Amino acid sequence: MAAKNEVAKNAVETEVEKTLNEEEKVDFAKLRAELKAELKAEIAAEMESYKGEVSEPATSKVQMGESKEELEYLNEKVEVLIPRGPTDPATYTVTHNGTSYQIKRGVKVMIPRKVKNIIDRSMAQQAAAMDFEDANAFDPSVFETK
Repeated sequence: MAAKNEVAKNAVETEVEKTLNEEEKVDFAKLRAELKAELKAEIAAEMESYKGEVSEPATSKVQMGESKEELEYLNEKVEVLIPRGPTDPATYTVTHNGTSYQIKRGVKVMIPRKVKNIIDRSMAQQAAAMDFEDANAFDPSVFETK
């Protein structure tokens, strides 16, 4: 692509040089250097004008809408015990904002409160699903599609 641009630029320069008289020849290298300097100055001025308007992006440590106290509370280590059933895998995996936690079942472990909150919500949802299945076990119309 750069080669095509160079060929096109050279063709334009050649065409312009043909139309100009010998006294009116333009030094394209000098003209390019002047244009580059002007563009750099314009870009620098524009960037300077945005300095106060651009906010810092949220980092993984400070989430949007969370104060420092909330973060400390959510990152506080709490003890959790995931029960192990006969058919359950040995570990329980939880992922939060791209960080995965593998928690061994049947062993008390210390994890961040935010991860425990995810586990609590997940277990509550599983319990609700099992309750729904139990309540509707003998009513096939609940599971029929129309």
